[in-house]
Amino acid sequence: SSERQETISVQACIEYALRLFHSRLRDDGIRVVQQWPDETLWVKGDLVRLEQVLVNLIGNAVQAMKEAKQPVLTLSAEISKEQITISVLDSGPGIATDHLGHIFEPFFTTKAPGSGLGLGLSISSRIMEDLGGKLQATNLATGGACFTVTLPRSTAPEPSTARLKQENQPHA
Repeated sequence: SSERQETISVQACIEYALRLFHSRLRDDGIRVVQQWPDETLWVKGDLVRLEQVLVNLIGNAVQAMKEAKQPVLTLSAEISKEQITISVLDSGPGIATDHLGHIFEPFFTTKAPGSGLGLGLSISSRIMEDLGGKLQATNLATGGACFTVTLPRSTAPEPSTARLKQENQPHA
């Protein structure tokens, strides 16, 4: 694709997404667990679009846990030689088995009328394809859902080419 590819820190993207949900996570009593390797994880892609996917996945997880007694959002990553897999896990009810095959279809939603268009996961899946990665969903044996984002791994950028985001930098 003709995407503008840049080297992106996975952890910086996750931190950005979590900042957007900070007060909601606090107000809903959601415990956030992060499990990262010691090293910074780098992927090639489009920063804004990857953040869009992560914001959508975290937002869906938060919504899925609104009835959970002990809501926990777990964010983790696994590295292989070629790729990085980011997992977003929630302690909600999981995804109905008959819905699993449809959740990435445009306009498919399980939300009440007026509270979702059913486009978030469809758009997120398309973004991941455009970035040379993939988005998948499974249910956890312990309950809850797990969404995984897999992207080609990259090496750390040269300091001059790294797009370092400042805490208060306005976001397009």
